[in-house]
Amino acid sequence: MIKRAVASLDAEEHPRYTLLRPGRVDPWSRASSALADRDLCRDDASFAGLLPSLTDRLQRIFRATAQHSVVLFDGDGGAAVESAIVSTVPRDGKILIVDNGASGERLDQIARAHALDIVHVRYAWGDRVEPRDVERAFEQHPDIEVVAVVHHETSVGLLNPITEIGVICRRFGAVFVVDAASSVGAEDLDVQRDNIDICASGADMCLHASSGVAILCVAPRLWPKIETLKARSHYLDLKRLRREMARLARLPFTPSGPAYLALHAACGELMAGGHARRIADYGQRNRRLRDGLAELGMAPFTRTGSESHSVVVCCIPTGLTFGELYDGLKARGYIVGECGDVLAETFVQIANMGDIDVQEIERFLSALGQVISSVRSKAKELAPGQSEPTDSRQSRPAA
Repeated sequence: MIKRAVASLDAEEHPRYTLLRPGRVDPWSRASSALADRDLCRDDASFAGLLPSLTDRLQRIFRATAQHSVVLFDGDGGAAVESAIVSTVPRDGKILIVDNGASGERLDQIARAHALDIVHVRYAWGDRVEPRDVERAFEQHPDIEVVAVVHHETSVGLLNPITEIGVICRRFGAVFVVDAASSVGAEDLDVQRDNIDICASGADMCLHASSGVAILCVAPRLWPKIETLKARSHYLDLKRLRREMARLARLPFTPSGPAYLALHAACGELMAGGHARRIADYGQRNRRLRDGLAELGMAPFTRTGSESHSVVVCCIPTGLTFGELYDGLKARGYIVGECGDVLAETFVQIANMGDIDVQEIERFLSALGQVISSVRSKAKELAPGQSEPTDSRQSRPAA
């Protein structure tokens, strides 16, 4: 009875929302159950037994071979990406950063933080990445050793051409690092076909687990190179992380046991249905979301044909601000994402990631229609020159 009472009080203090923004998503139900089930000690046989099963599942999700290494540690997709970069670029080597949005800019920020020699192929937000530009970069800088690109640029909802870029990297003998934090589990990705040397992701987003586990899938051909490089980081040193997992069947730092249990359960859910079914489910949800938004007059930011299946970046309805849209939806149980940079004032991010279905999309679209009608009706009632400014920036999460 005490436990139920505490849970009820906690629910009142921390109400549950359906998260429709890239990042933390609603995990699959069994993954949520695993979070609350029990904890694991990293030195205990139970954790040592979990790791091989988990890495095997992730190998198959990345469509890797048995020779590929899956390296795990506590962190998010951003930590995995940083580990991949700092563990592969030699002290005197160049890295090519391909950037067409906020996640691409993060690659550049990581490289600059570690004082790397950077070649930058930069596009405006929402522009398509052209593989020919990557070729030109190699022609101008033949000493490029690492190429880093984001698969799904969530800030604009676009998929970048990693298959074509992977072919170019292999031709020029460069290491290919892919940030797949928001694409693994929802998009067509194959580390073998796409010639990816390191694929970095996190446990949440489209894998439907809880945040807290950084994931790296590393091609076997890359280890001899990594082993020769001097570490730039202690916590993010990929070769050290791998040695600990291989030698002791544990992680070098204290892991969050429930997060690994949740990831194991979520991977099992994905594999039970298969890649094709998961991708089809995401496609169905995303199409319904896009159609519903169009019916409400919320046009998409891009129409390139390379849009993702898990995020829609669309215009804010005429007459509304993001604050009004956000507050109205939050009052109805939904959290959407605030865009950054040049999109901040006129566009909104809406994701269909996580454990949601088409029925939930329908309920969201109904709530969205109510918010739009309510704000517009209120605006008509106000006398000319009057307004009631709303700003809930203190109550909503940072973008």
